[in-house]
Amino acid sequence: MMLQKIQERFLERAVLFGSQFLLHPKDALEYLTACKSYAFRLEGVEGFLVTENGAYQPSQEDSNDFNDVNCSHGEFVNMTRTFIEERSKKNVLFEVVFSEH
Repeated sequence: MMLQKIQERFLERAVLFGSQFLLHPKDALEYLTACKSYAFRLEGVEGFLVTENGAYQPSQEDSNDFNDVNCSHGEFVNMTRTFIEERSKKNVLFEVVFSEH
């Protein structure tokens, strides 16, 4: 429930693509910080490239998943921040995936 309330705060900045809640890199970083302040567990980010004709294409290269790395959860959060920052100049949007543990 609280995760949904946080999403509502970002709704005006989000791009809704089907069931995806996509954010520009700067907003994705803010969203990550907001969710972490409530101790939600970051599962990963899904990157979507914005094509020349305005379509959204999933991009494995611009996605990460906690299950695919061998590190602590704290390290993964820091890695994900860097991951998003490194792509801030690319035409990519992110779905930041959290679970309410």
